Amino acid sequence: MRRALILAALALAACSSKPASTTAAATTAIAAPAQAQVHDVACGCSLGLACQNMISVDGKFVPLTGPATAGMGEMAFCGKKGLQAKADGKLADGKYVASTFELLPAPAPAH
Repeated sequence: MRRALILAALALAACSSKPASTTAAATTAIAAPAQAQVHDVACGCSLGLACQNMISVDGKFVPLTGPATAGMGEMAFCGKKGLQAKADGKLADGKYVASTFELLPAPAPAH
């Protein structure tokens, strides 16, 4: 619990110097290290599941949790399509526990 609070405080402090973003997930991002991988992320409702943050791991969407997602909200990806994130973590009890998480900017629309 103490570690989660410390990580949340660090995330908030790091974000205060960044420009405002249009997504709640981006404002609570913790910079992802070089070993982090790019994953598709989505709201569960877009996958026919309950609304919750989901991340694709090995081609399968699982619930996203962990200290790096603190303050993101349970439906940070709801109504948004084509999102990706850099994340590092591990699978535990059917969930992806992210130790780092950074929502990537959405690609610019083609002209």
